[in-house]
Amino acid sequence: ALAAILLYAILLGVPHAWPRAAGWLKAEWSWGFLYFVCGLNLIWLYIKYWM
Repeated sequence: ALAAILLYAILLGVPHAWPRAAGWLKAEWSWGFLYFVCGLNLIWLYIKYWM
């Protein structure tokens, strides 16, 4: 149910946000990818040293 509401909100918000999101999304994606990689590294280190 929560996923459906989220999806609905995203679909509703996307058309309004499109113009400004174009440039912002690029920066956001690169940051997100960076955090994702850092998170994976932290999890891997945790498993390697504390398990």
